[in-house]
Amino acid sequence: DAKWSQYSSLGYQFVPRPVAVLMDDYPHGFFDPPHSHIRAQFVYATTGVTILSTHDASYVAPPQRAIWIPAGVEHEVRCRGRVLLRTLYIACDAAPDLPQHCQVIEVSNLLRELILEAGNLPIEYNLEGRDQRIMDLILDEIRCARRIPLSVPMPINERLARFHSVPDDRIVLGCGSSEILRMAADAFLGSRRSAVVALPTF
Repeated sequence: DAKWSQYSSLGYQFVPRPVAVLMDDYPHGFFDPPHSHIRAQFVYATTGVTILSTHDASYVAPPQRAIWIPAGVEHEVRCRGRVLLRTLYIACDAAPDLPQHCQVIEVSNLLRELILEAGNLPIEYNLEGRDQRIMDLILDEIRCARRIPLSVPMPINERLARFHSVPDDRIVLGCGSSEILRMAADAFLGSRRSAVVALPTF
């Protein structure tokens, strides 16, 4: 794998395999400016919170969640807390039936372990036998994984940011359980800050 270690994420898109796994470690506050990829991405962090923004919406993925990004979608990424990232670059012809728009996806225990094991395989893994079966099973698990409504249209973020006189990257919205809200508060707020949370309407 030494010949791939010199490349950035761009190089991993040209690995001669249906799926390539990039492992990276980002500090709190890391920002990756707008860009796109020729492969689809499955972005999963074992720690920290990943915030991905496109022209249309913002997506939030705490641990045990991942973000699906179709090929060609321009996006930027922000990290809250130290983010240990596993990114799967998936060739378009390897899984043409996967979503055509960004989504937050629940990562089951099985999918998590498969992703971690895939990161231990050679970049140019064996296309026969166990290695390929692991990659095939990852794609199957992504297909059947539960979609999570942790996104919000971008214009809402911008209006709220103007109303509260804060940068728009400080606004993160979504819906989910109280556990998710607590995780978001822990990631974004210091010990002397509080959050304003809308009451549910159901």
